[in-house]
Amino acid sequence: MASVEEYDPSEEPAGALELLPFDQRLPIMDLRTWPANRFKTAFVQQIITLSSAHGPEKPSVLLDFAELYLSQMMLYEAQSVLSDVRPQNFAQEIRHKALREAAALLAGSPVGSVDESPLMDPTRPDSAFWLSLHAIATSDGALLNDSLTDGFVGLTHQPKPVLRVVLPLFIEAAVALKKEPLASQAVRLIDELPDLTLSPTGYFLRGRVAELQGNNKTALDSYFEAAAGWDRYAARARLALADMALRDRGRGALLAARDVLAQGADSWRGDSYELAVLEKLAAVHVKLGDAKPGLVTYGKIAVRFPVSEASEDARAKASELLDRVYGDGSTGEIPLGSWMDIHLKILPLFKEHKDFPAYVEQLADRALSLGASSLASTEYERALRLMQHNEILFEAAQYRQQSDRVLLKLARAQRKMGKLALARDTLDQIDPAEDPAFREELFALKASVLAEIGDQDRFLRTYVARPDASQLRNMARALAERQDWSNTIQFYTQLQDQFPEAFSAEDATYLLIAARRSGDRSTENRVVADFPGLTQSSEWIALAKGIQETPAELLPLRQDAAQSRLESLERTLKKIENSGF
Repeated sequence: MASVEEYDPSEEPAGALELLPFDQRLPIMDLRTWPANRFKTAFVQQIITLSSAHGPEKPSVLLDFAELYLSQMMLYEAQSVLSDVRPQNFAQEIRHKALREAAALLAGSPVGSVDESPLMDPTRPDSAFWLSLHAIATSDGALLNDSLTDGFVGLTHQPKPVLRVVLPLFIEAAVALKKEPLASQAVRLIDELPDLTLSPTGYFLRGRVAELQGNNKTALDSYFEAAAGWDRYAARARLALADMALRDRGRGALLAARDVLAQGADSWRGDSYELAVLEKLAAVHVKLGDAKPGLVTYGKIAVRFPVSEASEDARAKASELLDRVYGDGSTGEIPLGSWMDIHLKILPLFKEHKDFPAYVEQLADRALSLGASSLASTEYERALRLMQHNEILFEAAQYRQQSDRVLLKLARAQRKMGKLALARDTLDQIDPAEDPAFREELFALKASVLAEIGDQDRFLRTYVARPDASQLRNMARALAERQDWSNTIQFYTQLQDQFPEAFSAEDATYLLIAARRSGDRSTENRVVADFPGLTQSSEWIALAKGIQETPAELLPLRQDAAQSRLESLERTLKKIENSGF
């Protein structure tokens, strides 16, 4: 709002202040009384007049002050003065009421009663002007339709500062009511206001009227000119361009609208027009199939307008797009690198989205399946942090079971990275679930990690209901290290029976050693017989058979020879293991 300090006396013409003569003024209130280009001179003169005013004269001078402010559209100042005025007679009361109503209507607020309003008295030549403002403030389409034409006539009784503010409202009202002849005539009045004609406001209004006339080319040109600005009308021009593009549906029009909206998306902030620009931009991105900028735009809506229907709608639409993007990433339709680019861009905007931890988990799953264990580990940890935060934010217990599942996957990634101690610690954070399948998966992975670490005590205490080949082998070897030969034989035999394709010469050798140590001749014979089908190594086969060449009852010397062969077999086994034969 303008203030006295903004006026430079050198800008005002010299000479005495010439007010509108009394016989030419409208009754009660006439904002044309005060010359638009002589505000400071008029203000100083009113100060001098007020300083010598007494009794009933003082409220009258203050009412002149309010009228002076209104003539310059200084609404806050006018309302401030009017709030302190105490009328001393009926004439002052009527004028005070008229000025208060004028201030309210020019600020976009309606009056209490049309019938009792001094401004809307049918005898006033500008009554339709004030009635039109009241209709706009109350969204009364019927009243506006009846009063707007005469309301334009009432514009001639207003000073230029008022005309500059109200003319755009009236032109838009004419367009909204589809009064094409009236709108076409009214838009020419813009040329009478030099600061308006080349502004975004002027270009936007010309575009609106051209669109009403069916002249889309002129409308587009006008909207593009308006969109180059940075004010509210520039934002509205971008919206109009987007609407035309969405109706056109052509890719070229959509691309042009996208560029205009994106370039100006942050130039106007904080009201319904910013929201509308973001919503239109998101719609254009979706039409063009641009998932990444579409999600970014939906995220901005959710963040900038958090407690609103628009935010809820944006989150719902974003969820559909997130399902599609993360689903395509999971199936490989979006390469992992491109997917990560989208993911990191939208992460700050969707970190408080209720389902976002699940989307992060999907990305980590894909990374792990491609062998990117480090990336998978990072994203699993991110998913866990988001769940921890969202569990408090949404007071939802749904994340507890999900977090156990993600912890299990994180441990699997850490194991693949060779971080076995870290994987063990991660697994220790998981409480065994009631779901038998999950319990089995958890204990199986824990057993494998403990076996690889060499923590035999904990490994042997970890129960796996349905062990696979690797787990049976690990169990057998752990028991062999403890020289528990009978149980070693049991687990190796179980491995051979249940997973014959996984039973190797190495396994057979350990089984043979265990059988020899425990004196289980039948197992020895069976294993030696199986050796030719397990390995092509003649050395290995010969050593295995050599164990049986010594009778059960041996002289001390021969016992030493048998022990030597057994040790030789064990050395050979270690040698082959180390060489990766």
